[in-house]
Amino acid sequence: MDETQVFPPEYLAENRSHSLLVVAVLFIVLETLFISLFFTSRFRGNVPWGMDSYLMVPAFITCIIHPTASLYAIAHAGDGRHIVAITPEEFNTWLKLFVVAMFDYGPSVTFPKLSILCLYLRIFNTKPYRYSVYAIATILISTCLASWVAVFCLCTPYNYTWDKSIPGGHCIDQNKEFTWISFPNIVTDVAMVLLPLPVIWKLHTSRNQKIGLLISFLTFGLGLITSILRFVNFFEIDIFLDPTWSNITKKQSTSDSSGTENSTLPFGLELQEDLSASRPSDGNDQKGLIAHPPHEIREEINRVRKFQGVEHPNAGIHVRKEYSLSSVPRVVQNACDRLKTENKKIMGGKMVSNIAALAACQRLDANGNPALQITVTTSKGIYTSLTAVPSKKNLLSEPRDGFTHVQQAIHNIEHIIAPALIGKNFDLTKDLKKIDGFVTELAATAAEGGDSQAKTVLGKEERMGVSVACARAGADAAGVPLYEFVRQESFAAKAPYIMPVPFFTILNGDGVEYTIAPTGATNMASAIKMGTETYNSLKQALEDKLGQSATYTTPTGSFSNHQLLPLEALHLLATTIHSANHTGSISIGLNAASFTALNSQAKIDLYHELMTKYPITLLEDPFPEDEWESWSAFTASGKREGEEWKGVAMVDREVMGQERMQDARGRGVCNGVLLELDDFVNLSEVFAAANQAFSYGWGVFISHSGTETSDSFIADLAVGLRCGHLKAGAPARGENTTKYNRLLDIEEEITAKGEEIKYAGEEFRLSHGRPEESKVPFNVYGY
Repeated sequence: MDETQVFPPEYLAENRSHSLLVVAVLFIVLETLFISLFFTSRFRGNVPWGMDSYLMVPAFITCIIHPTASLYAIAHAGDGRHIVAITPEEFNTWLKLFVVAMFDYGPSVTFPKLSILCLYLRIFNTKPYRYSVYAIATILISTCLASWVAVFCLCTPYNYTWDKSIPGGHCIDQNKEFTWISFPNIVTDVAMVLLPLPVIWKLHTSRNQKIGLLISFLTFGLGLITSILRFVNFFEIDIFLDPTWSNITKKQSTSDSSGTENSTLPFGLELQEDLSASRPSDGNDQKGLIAHPPHEIREEINRVRKFQGVEHPNAGIHVRKEYSLSSVPRVVQNACDRLKTENKKIMGGKMVSNIAALAACQRLDANGNPALQITVTTSKGIYTSLTAVPSKKNLLSEPRDGFTHVQQAIHNIEHIIAPALIGKNFDLTKDLKKIDGFVTELAATAAEGGDSQAKTVLGKEERMGVSVACARAGADAAGVPLYEFVRQESFAAKAPYIMPVPFFTILNGDGVEYTIAPTGATNMASAIKMGTETYNSLKQALEDKLGQSATYTTPTGSFSNHQLLPLEALHLLATTIHSANHTGSISIGLNAASFTALNSQAKIDLYHELMTKYPITLLEDPFPEDEWESWSAFTASGKREGEEWKGVAMVDREVMGQERMQDARGRGVCNGVLLELDDFVNLSEVFAAANQAFSYGWGVFISHSGTETSDSFIADLAVGLRCGHLKAGAPARGENTTKYNRLLDIEEEITAKGEEIKYAGEEFRLSHGRPEESKVPFNVYGY
């Protein structure tokens, strides 16, 4: 601007500071309001914080800087007046504030958008969408860094940016630089507006709900509009000709600050969800949703759930569809999502995670035997555990009540456990151990005659079933996966997560059980692939060698063949592994409990011979449970110099309680323990046994039971405890594959979160990370 030019008094008196003041104050108020509503909704809804929530803190701070700087500039730097009407000192102050605003521009745009992108990652799980989110995040971070570099390169020397009295100083074309710095901001705005729209429109929900969700997501377009206005303004005028007067300040403040409002999108989504859930059906629901009036749904829920201890008569429920809920009427299941908002009204308007109802019913296990299904209902949902009544072990210790099967167990749950638990102030998110202890005390009371109708002590199945169902409910209430809940309750280390080696039971013959373990795999997906290929290869080899009858399977899915002697079976397995192209990647495990014809020394010599000749990495029950001298001698033999065995001698926890485990440790009996859920009465006992074994440097082997169901809990248990190995039968039959599929799901889930994960591999016994006390080259797991 020409310094010799004379300006009329009217020009010098012009002042836009009032409009700038209104804009700055408005956005400070709006940002504070929206961020307060956002975190209030998180707190009242008991929603766990994700990365999107954490990013809201720096987003709010960076977005509040610009309007705050504008207020200071209005008061002390002549902002809103012509440059010729302010003093040089005021202009220098304005330039310094301008530099602050330019440094703040990149983060104030980046943090709010990264928050929204993290929300997208939680909502949209398909790979194309995740890759798109990663690409947008890369552009945002790169643009932010580029904007900082641009600010450093504005003028030479750098002080000339705010001190124009420095001789020889010069600046680049700032108008052009800031124009093109704004362009990536518009591109990412457009991408983030369009990204969720196709997914939302494909949701199986009503059209009105889709429109509501679309409107909520499209509110992000506010930031897009202001970004475009800011971009166009750079082309229309040279804002640096009269910078304190130019209205770009107002539009830039709008563009930067609107990010906070957009980032509070989850608050708007929850509000829309609550409003839509509280309305009756409009008749436009997709197939599978019901149109029952809310009062009918509430009556049905009240009838089924028997809300004992829950004061609110209209409490809603939310069904986890991945669990079997055949005992719940369809009308209730379909009503759950519509009444989700009422979950927040239970117990005085606060989200609670206490037990509201407890029920049991009879179902079938994989072999057609009666199984006990236990359902825990909380203010957040319905959670089930499907527990098989043992048909092989401890049969007489469980209440079967003749041909009425599990009716006595159902009676015990509904008339002893349920009335005692309901209404108690147990927080499922953190009180699992207290619940287990309470039920244990209750069992002792019932055994003393506390319930005249109870014919026996509370059995293992109902007690373990309640414990598992409470764990499922607690995990969901805490907002964490089930395996993470197990990790927290058992005090296991977190980083990294350990994926166990699956030990597939693929052959039974002459009283010996043979398993294969893909110890050379790199992850769970490749391990499952190796196991499946070897299983199918063995099936073909048995059929070619012995005929189709040799491929008949046992209840665990393994091939049953009594024509093969142990050496023949091991040779066939080694040949099968080779034909499947997995030599060196798959090891063999034996349950040798049936080698009763040999004396102890003969067994030791035989095991050494077999382990030298074949890739045996696990021996289960190599000696009778009362021959501890043989156990100790065999385990000690692994310390001999030059031996390279890496087997596991394993003891079954069923016949070894806490005191016997201590004695076994002192004698060097074994270096591992096998845990089956039906050997314990609750999960707290399982956690204690595992931690005791870990403290000895032992391995912990999670195993399925003699009778199994479609419940996949032991997969989460193995990952949560950081156990290096899991046995869940052959890679066939639904009750087995559901557990292996769950392991695949867990691996994909942890990987998608970007958290550290490791496949146990050859070091499966030491996966828990505890220092071992006994340096035994092979590993012995027994009774």
